[in-house]
Amino acid sequence: MNGNSLASIFDARRANQSADHSPVNHEQIQNVDTSSLGREQKTMFDVMENTNKNMFITGKAGTGKSYLLNFFVNYSRKSVVVVAPTGVAAINVGGQTIHSFFRLPFYAPFSEGDLAKSLSRRDLYRSLDTIVIDEVSMVRADIMDAIDKVMRKANETDEPFGGKQMLLFGDLYQLPPVVADSKVRHYLQDTFEGIFFFNAPVIFQCNLEVHELTHVFRQKDPTFISILNQVREGVISKEGLQLLNQRAEASIPTEDDKMAIVIAPTKSVVAEINKAKLDSIEDEPLFTYEAQVEGNFTEGEFPTQKELSLKVGARVMMLVNDPFRRWVNGTLGQISRLSKDSIWIMINGTSYQVGRAKWPKMQYFYDKASRKLTRKQVAEFVQFPVTLSWAITVHKAQGATYQSVGVDMDRGMFEVGQTYVALSRCVDMSRLYLTRPISKNDILTSNEVKEFLATCLVDMPDDEG
Repeated sequence: MNGNSLASIFDARRANQSADHSPVNHEQIQNVDTSSLGREQKTMFDVMENTNKNMFITGKAGTGKSYLLNFFVNYSRKSVVVVAPTGVAAINVGGQTIHSFFRLPFYAPFSEGDLAKSLSRRDLYRSLDTIVIDEVSMVRADIMDAIDKVMRKANETDEPFGGKQMLLFGDLYQLPPVVADSKVRHYLQDTFEGIFFFNAPVIFQCNLEVHELTHVFRQKDPTFISILNQVREGVISKEGLQLLNQRAEASIPTEDDKMAIVIAPTKSVVAEINKAKLDSIEDEPLFTYEAQVEGNFTEGEFPTQKELSLKVGARVMMLVNDPFRRWVNGTLGQISRLSKDSIWIMINGTSYQVGRAKWPKMQYFYDKASRKLTRKQVAEFVQFPVTLSWAITVHKAQGATYQSVGVDMDRGMFEVGQTYVALSRCVDMSRLYLTRPISKNDILTSNEVKEFLATCLVDMPDDEG
């Protein structure tokens, strides 16, 4: 790939296209400062903390689901564990993967032998009050079914999930479960009549309440919010599509050309863009930094590259929050200086020396003597907290917020929710750029998801008061 700018990448892509509930009783929330929560979030926190209801908390991109999840985990008085379907998602919320915590196999189906292995942690499962699952849209039906079987057996009860409170977070209109093997997909369809978590029979046995957060914090423009909602639900109007596709013809100004991040559907496209951009910096030496990995940390869980290659002038994205609030996870910057053991990054006109960060991998344990649930570090990944950021995959972008975004539609999106996730990362439609116009065929949604939400959704307050 030739050229030194985002504009050149997009010009090349375009050249290949043809011309064608009630108010919260805050007195119940004792000793917790909820002033940082919006009204909807306060309502949800109150129910989560002061009842044993099983809940699926969903909402459009940018409605504060992750913030609410982290707030609950940090401030709840309950015995809480948080798990997620992927290693990266688990690291992001300071929890464990579902497979690790419940000792589930990576194959299907879940057998009696597998159940016996899971029950080696019976005391741990009994000690819980609440299980939080993040990114639940990516959890398969058989995994949810296995969790239910483990918890019932461990707690010696036939109550759904062993009588424990289940709090599920995610957006079913975003990325779905990954089922690469066609035989596994057929098994899920035959056994559960679908691949999604809600296809597991226990979901309809546990009186799950589905609540949707509606106040969008990420975007402010009502027109853009409306278009994103149409894309999310797969019912975009002709007018909405026309407005959106004006961004395929928009020229990229110098400021955005320097800072916009390209979101693409595949790792190969992302690697191609990032390598080409790094290689195009011809007058600077290449520095490679090796991560320190201790314990059982697998490659799929790495928050950044084990071998991180950088040059002065490289575009990078910060992967951690700075304790001095000079940047946050997702802030874009530029390498300003490199040495054998140090890196400096230019952020908002100031060059900062950035040290290596530590990402702990946590695991939950139960202490029989004290009858307490504890969380201990079992592995650690140490590396400079950056990654090349001219381009990232849709999967990596989910949950992030960017000021300026280029969406690489050249080869098309191939999974439900991808187009919506990519578009909704951007805060402002005037700083969104498309390699080509989007067609309705690029906007993929699941009818199963629509039917489930239409049947189960509980009304929420319309807006922030």
